Amino acid sequence: MAVIAISRALRERLGDQGADDLTSTLAHLEAEFKKDVIDVVSLRFESKLAQELTLFRAEFQKRFSDHDIQFSEIGRQFVEVHKQFSEVGRQFVEVHKQFSEVHKQFSEVHKAIAAQTKWILVIFLGTATLISLVLPFVWRLAERAIP
Repeated sequence: MAVIAISRALRERLGDQGADDLTSTLAHLEAEFKKDVIDVVSLRFESKLAQELTLFRAEFQKRFSDHDIQFSEIGRQFVEVHKQFSEVGRQFVEVHKQFSEVHKQFSEVHKAIAAQTKWILVIFLGTATLISLVLPFVWRLAERAIP
């Protein structure tokens, strides 16, 4: 609080009691004025703060809702990717079945080739054995036929 000084001339005219009363009235008015100024500034500050908070909340909500939309879109895309991966998995199962079928067919072909090879070997050995048995007989006949 500021010190209020009253001039000597005014003190003489008002007297000590009047000067003291004037000083206390002025001090009281000054305190009231300060209080009123603080109240007005506080109200303005609170009003401005409320306004800024409202703007901030609106902006926050807007951005938050934008992010919600983006997160929803990302979630939808994840669902779509999951569906595609499921489809790829189903196709892999189908390819695996087809490879199993091809493997069976190769097995059957291998068995057939093995059986044919056995028969070819039997025929070859049989022919070789037959030739080795018949050839000496044919040589003897040929020697008799050619003098």
